[in-house]
Amino acid sequence: MIRSMTGFASASGTHGAFGWSTEIRAVNGKGLDIRVRAPDWVEGLEAGLRKQVASVANRGNVTVSLRLSREDTGGTLAVNTAQLEAVLAALQQIEDRAMEAGLSLAPSRATDLAGMRGVLEQTNPTEEVEGLD
Repeated sequence: MIRSMTGFASASGTHGAFGWSTEIRAVNGKGLDIRVRAPDWVEGLEAGLRKQVASVANRGNVTVSLRLSREDTGGTLAVNTAQLEAVLAALQQIEDRAMEAGLSLAPSRATDLAGMRGVLEQTNPTEEVEGLD
């Protein structure tokens, strides 16, 4: 086992759709002071890092930095049928009112409807973050 007053290490890799890089810095200190910079969207990650550092270090000021990035998995488009029905009902009301007033409206196109807020939604596949901790 190597014993030193200071230390530095860095590493990077991948896990599923995630890429990661980490840096660990340590300097001499009387007690054990662990500082962790890690994404908060992975539950239990910070606690797991603290536990691992505490299992191998008795004292010192230790800083752990972890960066996670997700691969672009694309996702898919889905039609929100409830919102589409609401838009169609509103358009029907507008057309009926225009007819009563003697106005002629241009026909609606699918691209017009798809552009309405909430009709098309982009879904991202749920990514498994289990195992990252």
